[in-house]
Amino acid sequence: MTQRALRWSLIFLPLFIISLPAAGYFAFQLRRNAPPPPAGFLAADKGYGAAIDLTQYDDDALADTLAAMRQSGLVWLRQPIRWAELEPSPGQLNWQALDRVFAAVARNNQKALETGSRAAASRQKNFKLIAVLETAPSWARPADTPPTTPPTEFSNFGNFARVFAARYGQTVDYYQIWHQPNLSANWGDTFVDPAAYADLLREAALNIRAADPEAHILTAALAATLEDGPLNLNELAYLDQLYQAKANRWFDIVAIQPYGLWTKPLDAPDPGLLNFRRAELARQVMLNHGDPDTPLWATAFGWVAMPADWSGQPSPWSNDLPSVQSPRTATAIEHARRNWPWLGPMLAARWDAAGLAADDPAR
Repeated sequence: MTQRALRWSLIFLPLFIISLPAAGYFAFQLRRNAPPPPAGFLAADKGYGAAIDLTQYDDDALADTLAAMRQSGLVWLRQPIRWAELEPSPGQLNWQALDRVFAAVARNNQKALETGSRAAASRQKNFKLIAVLETAPSWARPADTPPTTPPTEFSNFGNFARVFAARYGQTVDYYQIWHQPNLSANWGDTFVDPAAYADLLREAALNIRAADPEAHILTAALAATLEDGPLNLNELAYLDQLYQAKANRWFDIVAIQPYGLWTKPLDAPDPGLLNFRRAELARQVMLNHGDPDTPLWATAFGWVAMPADWSGQPSPWSNDLPSVQSPRTATAIEHARRNWPWLGPMLAARWDAAGLAADDPAR
């Protein structure tokens, strides 16, 4: 492990102990010595970031949060876009909250560009939004089902995606379609269905690309699990079925969540084990389908760290002391950047503890 990797891990450790759920925390280091990817390869978009709902902050807190993230070197912001909340009635869309936060992000980027000593370098550090289009309003899904239920008519979701892209295409270039559809809880508490998700993805991609020709489409973040269905399906089998359904026509990037959980960062990939290097197995699925050019992005990863004096609810995730998890994180980052040229940005699962109870282990 390089001293630089460990230094970055230790710098970010205090922040992520209190801010990440399943990912816990992770540190940031960007290595430049990996083999160069092919031209146009989206894995060339490296960098680090976190999932964050910017709409939860008032104007002052939003400005402070963006400043803190920029100071920390985080440029990728994974913002949930909840259709269920934005269009509670057909055709009645409320963009006020998103207008406010996206304008704040744009102002922050412009200010950084104007004050930066080198314009090109400042532009590289601009915030980049990943808009996660998810949930369905009650009018668009079957009665008495949760918002995570896919819409009855996928065309309704496509229409929403097109309107969103037309409104925010100047601010958003990356669109992620749904969240963890390989888990029943995120597919309406019913059997998961890769073919149906492929149809949903198609509808969204066609509409987004029509409104925003520069859009990049991410698959939903596929949850790491060992289950074989029908309620939950491991992400390797789910990804394989997406390729069988020819869904690769509708995405530019595959999104995974390679959490470390109970394992060490360099533990070998194993189909029967959930670990960080499980990302290599997802990559192999893509190669098996003759797709070497599509990159993977880790839209959530890491290890859970809990302070020694934690007195809240027990953590449902594997966890250890920061002194143990910090070197694991640094080693994982170095391994990925040295050996995985196909891996793009790496994101934490949460930026802060806003909205969580004081005894919630996700803090």
